Parts: sequence; C-alpha cells; structure tokens
Amino acid sequence: MSTDFDLLLAGAGHSHLGVLRQWASRERPMGRIGLVSAEPHAWYSGMMPGLIAEHYQARQCRVALPKLCAAAKVEFVQGTMVALLPETPELLLATGETLRSTWMSLNLGSLPGVPEQSGDGMELLSVKPFANFIRRWQQWQETPEPLAVLGGGAAGVELALAMAGRMPVIHLFSDGELLAGHPPRLRRLALRHLQRAEVQIHEQTPIQAVHGNTLIGDGQIRWRGRRLVVATGPSPL
Repeated sequence: MSTDFDLLLAGAGHSHLGVLRQWASRERPMGRIGLVSAEPHAWYSGMMPGLIAEHYQARQCRVALPKLCAAAKVEFVQGTMVALLPETPELLLATGETLRSTWMSLNLGSLPGVPEQSGDGMELLSVKPFANFIRRWQQWQETPEPLAVLGGGAAGVELALAMAGRMPVIHLFSDGELLAGHPPRLRRLALRHLQRAEVQIHEQTPIQAVHGNTLIGDGQIRWRGRRLVVATGPSPL
C-alpha cells in the first residue's frame, strides 16, 4: 500500500464520523483520503452504560468503520498511532509504518486521568478506549467482585447504576459533589437512584494514588479491592 495521501483523518471521533456520513451521501472532495483508527469500530460513549445494563446490544452502540469508509470512498487504515510529525506531516504507526499526507485532521478523543499506581494488587480499567473496556468488563462478569468507580460526573454515575446488581458491591468516588454543575433536582434524583441501587457513595473524596490493592486519598486509606473503573475527566496531553 502506498503511504502518501492528500488528506488523512486521524482518529474516528464524532466529527470525522459526521464528515464520512456526509461524503457517503454526496460527492466527496477530490484526492486520496484515508481514515486511521486502531479499532475497526467506533463506539458511541453515551450508550456505554446502556450496554453494560444490557438495554442495548453491542452492534447498536458502534459503527463499522470499514463499511462507512467504503460508502464514502475513503481508505480505511487500521493501526495504532504512536507519533505525529507535524512538519511533514506524517503519522507513525505502532507497526513502524509511516503515513504521509498533504493535509491532516485530528479527531482522536481523550483518555481519563488515571491516579498514580504502585504494585499490581488492583486492576485499573479505563472507560476509554471503549473496545478494551467492553472486552474486560465481560471478563469481569465471569468472576464478580466488589469494585470501585472513580469519577463523580455523569459517566461515573451512569456506569455505577448500570453495574449495580452485576457486581457484589459498587463504591462510587467523587472529588467533590456528585454531578457538580448539574441542576440540583437532577443531582437529588441521581442520589436517590444510587441509594436504591445500594451503591456506596463517597463524595468529597479525591483519590491521588493506588498502592497495591488500596485507594489512597489525602494520605488516608479510602478503599481496598482488586478492581477500579476510571471514569474521570480527560487527562491533559
């Protein structure tokens, strides 16, 4: 495969998916265009809690990238991007292959901020990338254990509710108040649902580190266990 493109779409974020859908229904720009993604599917994050709660099936929550690219007359390149050389511009893939392009668009998404970890007593499972999260969650369900969810935003709350009843105990940790910045009535309703689901709520409990099988916050032991789901805000680049 030639590695020279006129335009490379790096990442299968929502913006790139929207562009591909437009091109699939009308004439796209001239030139050689490629989309690069590590996975053959793009997942819709808003449906992840519903998938965990078994309201949806996996096929309803994801877009098949090779099929969408074919409809838009765009080449699909499956590969993990490890470096960007902006002067060229070039993309370096994990295989060692370099993709060159006259123009490049980045829509890579983000990853949650993960606390510092020492030891291997606790498995940290980030909600992103979604494909890895879903695969590991399915494995966890085969051997249910208590787990903690780190993140007091909408993602953390919805995931805790979806997981409740599927694991023996769910602990939900938030740096501040749960759903801070959301309307007070929404917060009250969420707290009520969490309490009904018997989710153990830990507000105003920032977690800075994981030592072995222990969550540490402000120098104190906050929880002991072997599984942690990380659903915090995005980490800086």
